[in-house]
Amino acid sequence: MAIKRPRSIRGMITREITSTIAVIRCYDDFNHIERDQTITISGKCINDAMLMDIARKSGSLEMGLIPLGVRSKEIKTELRAMSIENFMKYSEIIDTETETDAS
Repeated sequence: MAIKRPRSIRGMITREITSTIAVIRCYDDFNHIERDQTITISGKCINDAMLMDIARKSGSLEMGLIPLGVRSKEIKTELRAMSIENFMKYSEIIDTETETDAS
């Protein structure tokens, strides 16, 4: 569902950014205890098995932590805006197309 854009950002470049914040129950192999770690993943991830796979393979867990299960997850969508001037200042040129009028 799209976030309603307030009038104050009219004329700005906007993007909705979605991320999944998950609390993963882990086994700490160094201290031999169970503890939780919070990870943030870009995009919407509602499947616990997929979250566990990402936690194992992404390197987002501290060294020595072995993921055991998902305690909780939250999907957060933020609406972000930037002025066109700042966009032109900070953005990266990917490609350029030029048209000329030879008349």
